[in-house]
Amino acid sequence: MSMIRNIRIFILLYYYYNALDKHGIKPVMEKLKMKKMKCKRHKVDITVEEVVSFCNKLESVRIKHPLKDKALCLHKSVVAYSMLVERGIKVDLLVGIAKGEFEAHSWIEFKGRVLNDNHDYVKQKYKIIMGI
Repeated sequence: MSMIRNIRIFILLYYYYNALDKHGIKPVMEKLKMKKMKCKRHKVDITVEEVVSFCNKLESVRIKHPLKDKALCLHKSVVAYSMLVERGIKVDLLVGIAKGEFEAHSWIEFKGRVLNDNHDYVKQKYKIIMGI
């Protein structure tokens, strides 16, 4: 991954951390939804493995970030979603709640596969309550 992309991830983690803290999830999700709708081009030739690789690289930047203990699933999912949609990759950003207990989680899906977490675990544990 290029140095510029790493810096962009670093900055976007700050940006979305502050946006979510100040405005909450709903306005941020609406803004991201508009971003997806404005995207006219869609890459159809990209593989799931390539998108998973991007998410893994994003995580390697996040764990070195000063907000690493605060920028967790929602923040990294929002950053991944934003950057992938800009590249014309049709991904979904989903938020779910755990079945039987109060716990929330967010993740990115591409072609029905969870990208930034364990697919089977997420599908079994969480019920989707919001998505774009």
